[in-house]
Amino acid sequence: VAIFGNGYESGDNVKLMIVDLATGQLIKALDTGITGTGNGLATVVPVDTNDDRITDVVFAGDLKGNLWKFDLTGNNANQWDVAYKSGSVPSPLFTAVDRNGNPQPITSRPAVAKHGTSGLMIYFGTGQYFEVGDDIIPASPQVQTFYGIRDDGNTIARNQLTEQFIIYEGFANLQNDTNDPGDDTPTEQEVRVVTNNGFGSPVSHGWMLDLIPPAPAAAEGERVVSRAIVRSGRIIFSTSIPDPDPCGFGGTGWLMELDAATGSRLDFSAFDLNNDVEFTEGDYVEINGQWIPVSGLGQDEMIQTPGIVSAGDVEYKFTSGSSGKIGVTREKGSDTSSGRQSWRQLK
Repeated sequence: VAIFGNGYESGDNVKLMIVDLATGQLIKALDTGITGTGNGLATVVPVDTNDDRITDVVFAGDLKGNLWKFDLTGNNANQWDVAYKSGSVPSPLFTAVDRNGNPQPITSRPAVAKHGTSGLMIYFGTGQYFEVGDDIIPASPQVQTFYGIRDDGNTIARNQLTEQFIIYEGFANLQNDTNDPGDDTPTEQEVRVVTNNGFGSPVSHGWMLDLIPPAPAAAEGERVVSRAIVRSGRIIFSTSIPDPDPCGFGGTGWLMELDAATGSRLDFSAFDLNNDVEFTEGDYVEINGQWIPVSGLGQDEMIQTPGIVSAGDVEYKFTSGSSGKIGVTREKGSDTSSGRQSWRQLK
């Protein structure tokens, strides 16, 4: 089958469409009951929850901030439906809203992983960049957010989430490389540091990170418009900050890497900031007299979801973006690969 939304501004309610690929016949349209005017589902993610290679549930966000869960576990299509309801009215698993209660659009495909205790974690950021005017940043742009939402059989609200904050944003003041203590060569790499609230324990309901620099800085129109990646206990995502300047590269952004369980900063250096091909305290930044691992690297262009090539203890993030160049970031690997990674034809 093909599984997709019925389109933005469809003139109908927001629906999930399930179509037979062989015949083109519509098998089922799952109706959310929400009007499609100014709305529509973003790219969906099907999930097999019991490892039988058959889709059990589908998650997708819409332009009004609703994260929908669709239940396909029934033995026939007549039993498939929106997973959560209030009485007989379909309800989203979660609705993304900013601090003022305004809906935040979801336009990227969610990423899904198992929760550390039970249920699933669904990861996505908010924001859009496809309509005329999306590249214009108003004086007070809406703050967008990255979320990790737990699905344990109940709907979730924003005030139930563990909150993380960006506490540092600036150029790295690196600790000396331990292999060369006399090397004080400065770096021009812009970095971010995120709080570590709740680190070490899976969150009960989920977590969130508002995409706004530390006070007194103001919102910059930062948003997430490409899918995230869950890898080795980390959540990896890119953000974009558009720039309408026709002579520029379209904007800037960040490559973020956080603990997937809590949204907090990692407890080790993921980025090789000083380019010594090691991941030590020499890659930390100093904040209030303490050396702390960084959570994100600034980008001089808007980038998409990185491609990842593993080399055991080291891995490389390859990014393409609005400047047309290919960026490479060296990071700490997980060395969790096993089995055959390639093959060679002998005959």
